[in-house]
Amino acid sequence: LIPPPSASISLYNSFMNNDSNFNATSIQIMAEKMFQEGWDHLMGDHFQTIDRQAGQALIIRAMLNGSTVAKGFCAFRGWGSSGSDSKNPNHAEAYAIFSGVSKGFTNLNNTNNSDGLTHTSSMSQQSSKSMSVELNASVNALAMMGYFCRNGYGTEVNMGDSIRWFANAAKKKHSWAMAMLAFCYQEGDEIMRDEVKAYKLYKKSAELGYAKAMFNMGEICLVGVRGVTEAEDPDHDKAM
Repeated sequence: LIPPPSASISLYNSFMNNDSNFNATSIQIMAEKMFQEGWDHLMGDHFQTIDRQAGQALIIRAMLNGSTVAKGFCAFRGWGSSGSDSKNPNHAEAYAIFSGVSKGFTNLNNTNNSDGLTHTSSMSQQSSKSMSVELNASVNALAMMGYFCRNGYGTEVNMGDSIRWFANAAKKKHSWAMAMLAFCYQEGDEIMRDEVKAYKLYKKSAELGYAKAMFNMGEICLVGVRGVTEAEDPDHDKAM
């Protein structure tokens, strides 16, 4: 296991101290957690302060430790193992990776019962933990598929597919995907414009800690939204 940069050293130490059965599965779990923390630093998600340098370093370490989603993200951004933009972005490779992870999402998700919870009576704690992390990684891939279809990265632009990918990730409480879907409703991108739905999605995303969603909610409160009682009239104080 390659240790993370100082920004995530507490996560690394906590993991090493608590995981008595350190093995390949443990490394995979750590790698996916490292990617998530890197994402949060990069995007200002889950109430994390934006620190792009730390975010990039964490995602590269996650890739080196075996995170498939991190590998796709590094291919997308052109990030090499040196910690800098040391190679050209490869959108085709990134798309193939995210597409492959997303296709595996259904199989993983089907192991859950109808109540949406993964039960552990018939599996080890380690297997349960691994499945939970894999599901989280898959949701990140769903969100990135939405972004790739929206912008034509590694595939043709397809706004309908983009919205479907974002919606699937949003159902799994992916805060960034919620905000992207909200923007589609706000602007009427290949979908009927609906500022009420946009506001509600921004609110859910903001409650999960995505900074840009908080900002967009503030903008909406400045002008008001008909149909949303709490944002019916322009409210400068609420926006601030």
